[in-house]
Amino acid sequence: LRSMKNLCTDCTEVPIIVVTDDGSKEAIVKTLYNDTSIWPGEPTVAQSFPNLVIKVLRDIMPYYTVNKWNDTSLAPDGKHPIQSHKKMFGVLNGASTRFSWVMDVDSYIFKPMSLKNVLKEYLSLPYIITTHDWNPGFGIIDCAYNLTGHYLATGYTIEVMHWIYDREIISDLNDLVLKQYPTWNVPFFKNHMYFIEVLYYHFIMFNQIENRK
Repeated sequence: LRSMKNLCTDCTEVPIIVVTDDGSKEAIVKTLYNDTSIWPGEPTVAQSFPNLVIKVLRDIMPYYTVNKWNDTSLAPDGKHPIQSHKKMFGVLNGASTRFSWVMDVDSYIFKPMSLKNVLKEYLSLPYIITTHDWNPGFGIIDCAYNLTGHYLATGYTIEVMHWIYDREIISDLNDLVLKQYPTWNVPFFKNHMYFIEVLYYHFIMFNQIENRK
């Protein structure tokens, strides 16, 4: 967020949504709202982003309580399911805009930029880059197939992307998954890594290839 404040010309003007788990919320609130900077006179991070809000996963994921989930049960293989749920449902139920730019906590802006220009350039001609000669048996593609019912051996779609998500597409994807798993209680997560990035782009590619949609 400090890199965004210093190098993005318009990032302080847009809604910033931080999605966290229960165990990390206290530390995040302290860091953003209370911590003093190493630079004298610099405002707290939250003061630089008047539209910043913090949401916990239970607030944006409607099936959290029904499934009796917690931080531990949502991370059977480490961190991947909880990360993907944060991104997917942060876009779907946390944001109010159609398009969201999603960033991991360890992301940085490293040169001057305008968020509006980045969005305009990408959305004027969206693209997907996939790898080839990659073994889909790794489990990630299998998980995308299990959730959507569509198998595309097109490779890995996580390496080159802007992580600009369309809320309408996320909603369609969510509806498709809910037909098989009414509350997103998916046993498959326990054995396979679930990446929203792969699931989302495979869902788009299937619709393009099969339905020309």
